Amino acid sequence: MAAEDAQNNARECVRSTILNPQLFCFDHLLRLSAVDNLKETDPLLFEMLSIFVYGSLSHYQCFIAAHPTFLRDELRVEDKQTLETKIKQLTLISMAEKTQTISLLELAKDLDISDNEDLELFLIDAIHANAIQGKINEIGAELVVNFYQQRVFESAQWNQLHTRLGGLLDNVRWFRDSMQSVVEGGE
Repeated sequence: MAAEDAQNNARECVRSTILNPQLFCFDHLLRLSAVDNLKETDPLLFEMLSIFVYGSLSHYQCFIAAHPTFLRDELRVEDKQTLETKIKQLTLISMAEKTQTISLLELAKDLDISDNEDLELFLIDAIHANAIQGKINEIGAELVVNFYQQRVFESAQWNQLHTRLGGLLDNVRWFRDSMQSVVEGGE
């Protein structure tokens, strides 16, 4: 009974996390033993989670084409557009991880959005959802990304955070020392 409860809880945890429009990082779920057990007990749900952790819109589209009732029957999603928007946002984040400047043509192709106005609206929505921060350069026909959410947070991201915090601490020390010398010089 406890194992069955753990599996049901793992399913609901994965389901609710995938459906949450504010969450973009799911890799921590893969470290949970109950979620890892889904590989055996619910391989389709585990595959969907893996797509949301590492995959792209094209992976998602292939999965949905192969399992057309999955969203309705397993995830209990009536509006498939919500999940498609989320996987597009995750795809955008992956593109931003590779380069800060992304051509609008490449975005349109990878996000499967052919209309320029729809692409612009999607990017505005992605910014409002805090998936990315950036600006559209209409002259250069590109998106310039200043910030993006992390899709995974592993040792490389911890090291980057450590480096940034170390730099911030150095700046605070320098500022403190500078202020101290000004105070001491004025006495």
